[in-house]
Amino acid sequence: MMGVGEKYIDTCELKNDERIIFADNIYEANLDDSLPIYISVDKDVISDKELSLIGIREEKLAAALIEELESLINKFKVLGVDICGEPQVNDGNNIKLSNNINKEITNIFVDIFIVKYDTIS
Repeated sequence: MMGVGEKYIDTCELKNDERIIFADNIYEANLDDSLPIYISVDKDVISDKELSLIGIREEKLAAALIEELESLINKFKVLGVDICGEPQVNDGNNIKLSNNINKEITNIFVDIFIVKYDTIS
């Protein structure tokens, strides 16, 4: 789990599971690159500052995420991906923002996978 806060780690019931690694970023994780991974992007942990940039330009939010995802996708076999952290169904403003973020994150995955697999073939 990348970028989760200490408060979450302390309360996480999986904190003692040796299959789960907590790190601030992928460079600190020391993952065995022979093992496949599953990537889950949790929008709940995107900061308000980053979210406020969505209306201006998605590039700022995407820059750090692209770097992390490219590293993971280029280093590991990826079994699957998901995007989670949806707002409440009665929160119309945040649903629209959430849908925009979903599109951006999906586009990031598509762009990275296209580059990876176009260069292999």
